Amino acid sequence: MKTSPEARSRTLIIAQLNADRKAINAGIHAALAARGELGEKAIKVPVLDKITHTRHEFNKTESWEAGMVVKRGDRYQDVVAVDRNGSTVTVRDEEGKIALVSPKELITGDVQLFRRSEMEVRSGDLLKFTATDREQGQMANQRYTVESVSEEGNIRLKGENGRVTINPEKVRAQQNLDYGWAVTGYGAQGASSDYVIALEGTKDGRKALASRRAFYISASRVKEHVQIYTDKKADWVKAVKTPERDIKTAHDALAPETQRKQAKAIWAMGQPVNKTAIGRAWVRHQGMQDASLTAKIIPATRRFPEPALALPVYDNNGRSAGLAMVSLVASPEGRMTQGETRMVMTERARGAVLQRSQSGNTIVASDLAAALDAVRHHPKDGVVWQTGDEPPSAWLLKVSGGTKQDVSPGIVSTLTDEQNVQQLREQMLADQIRNEDAGRNRQPESLLPEIPQEEVIRLKPEDINPRKPEPLTPDADVIARVRGEENTGGQEMKAAAGVRSELEGADKASGEQSRASRVIADLANAERDMLRVAENTERGRMPEREEQTLTRTIQKER
Repeated sequence: MKTSPEARSRTLIIAQLNADRKAINAGIHAALAARGELGEKAIKVPVLDKITHTRHEFNKTESWEAGMVVKRGDRYQDVVAVDRNGSTVTVRDEEGKIALVSPKELITGDVQLFRRSEMEVRSGDLLKFTATDREQGQMANQRYTVESVSEEGNIRLKGENGRVTINPEKVRAQQNLDYGWAVTGYGAQGASSDYVIALEGTKDGRKALASRRAFYISASRVKEHVQIYTDKKADWVKAVKTPERDIKTAHDALAPETQRKQAKAIWAMGQPVNKTAIGRAWVRHQGMQDASLTAKIIPATRRFPEPALALPVYDNNGRSAGLAMVSLVASPEGRMTQGETRMVMTERARGAVLQRSQSGNTIVASDLAAALDAVRHHPKDGVVWQTGDEPPSAWLLKVSGGTKQDVSPGIVSTLTDEQNVQQLREQMLADQIRNEDAGRNRQPESLLPEIPQEEVIRLKPEDINPRKPEPLTPDADVIARVRGEENTGGQEMKAAAGVRSELEGADKASGEQSRASRVIADLANAERDMLRVAENTERGRMPEREEQTLTRTIQKER
């Protein structure tokens, strides 16, 4: 309470129990109102407090009371009466319709029970939604500052993503409301703040929650400074130093395999981020177009009405250990952003791989916001979100594809000397093999025979195009003897005379003209033959067309 309002807005208070959280929030509200730091006008608004039951208690009428509110799917109903003899519950919906419900037939995963209560709201209060409602655009654990309140029950809220006005009196879904100064360790998962104040007790119900894991959750939410308060320091330090047993009961021994199977089934339901419209919109709104995420988009279900971003989680042995499910919701501005985070993983889980390395470097982040920021600004580096108590091992980093890593605040992860020596040996062996391959490739070049230089040979034109021998000129006596032996017609005599005249060289110019005339005549005849053939060629099957004919009907007169 001694800090400034600006510092209080950057401070997160973490409590172990819900009772502690409510008491802290009520005390802060009363103190701020008494000091005049809140508005003078105060209104009372109805709120719903969720009842936490075991798996089978919802199926018994002993857990139901008149005046409760039940949520089945997306519908809110008021519990009017409980018939314990008949094992039925009478409910009334928001439209006033009455119905009978048998708790034995209800599916526990689709049923939530609430108790009614009221809370005072003033301007200056810090509020948060306790449940996500996609239709109302509200996201669980997102904090808002109250700007103003009205007598009609309207509350004007200002958050990181803008302003919104709610009215819990009229909208039942907006009654999932609470003060936002203090949260439980479960609600703090996936959140981060500049300053953290944690309550770590060791008495009564807090004793079972004082552990190394609880301390890690409180300490890893901070960016600058953390303060831890406890009722007995020695007992708390002893509880933090005591290692948790990995296997406590037979159920605990089987739990990791059950969680792995559940995570495997969920992973099979998903699609790559860039294969879905929601995934592409989220990547675009977050400025991660250049990133290569290893995540998948899980569609919405009845139990979880928001689609989720599934991130694979591994243990320090590099073995799959589950999934980190980050719900995707729409902000008041209509942009896709991150909602609440739930873990489906074993106790040995240590880190979620958001992006595999393409540069040889891997960045380790302490929270989801820092991991997403690293993906946004380093699209080629591997990004690991540390989810466990211990820093990621070399085997886990090997899954991300990077050996070097940038150290984020509060996390130190370095390779041991033995690993450095091993990497140096592997590098030297790779260089030796590379040199041997290069020498082997150069050796065949030296064994090739030397090719003598080409000799220049000069050829004369008459060697390339030798002169053709002159045609023999037949003797006149030979021609006369041939003519006498053959009794041919007048055409042959004319042809022989033409040949003789050509051979004797008489009137060469006129002979050339006659030959040209014959060639022209032959070409003309060939052209006429081609045209004649084209005209006589069958056109092929043409579309049949029925000619119109005039018809006349003659009707016989009677």
